[in-house]
Amino acid sequence: GYPGRNGGFDFIKKSIKQTIGIFRATQENNSDFSEDKAEMAEHYVVQAVGKLLEISEEMESENLSKATETLFKPGPNGWVTPLVQTLSEMSTTAEQRQSCAALEKSLFQMCNAAESKNIEGMRTAYSSIYSSLYNWAAKTELEGTVHKMLI
Repeated sequence: GYPGRNGGFDFIKKSIKQTIGIFRATQENNSDFSEDKAEMAEHYVVQAVGKLLEISEEMESENLSKATETLFKPGPNGWVTPLVQTLSEMSTTAEQRQSCAALEKSLFQMCNAAESKNIEGMRTAYSSIYSSLYNWAAKTELEGTVHKMLI
């Protein structure tokens, strides 16, 4: 099995969307994080989760060329970089920054594995990507709950 298929990614999406909302609310006076940017951030998260699910299904059916194609469309700069930038911009804790760095490293490991047609390497990278995203989202979820209790 591939992690994230049974609702794990739903948790990640929901949690990160909440974070974007909270972040947006706390950034009211920060014109850098506009509503457009919040929408784009959400788009990148949804896009990445969709891609990762697709890639996991393709790897499961041993379809390496299809998995590679999905990974490289629209190219890492089209979805990997904006995803990492979005999350790092919203990282408020050391743990989140670590998860973000680990996420970026794993995403590029997956790209390298795909280029060298190494499906095992891709699987390993996939698991790391998932756990980094999950850890990032879980940290947020926790702080979000605490945040709600304080209000």
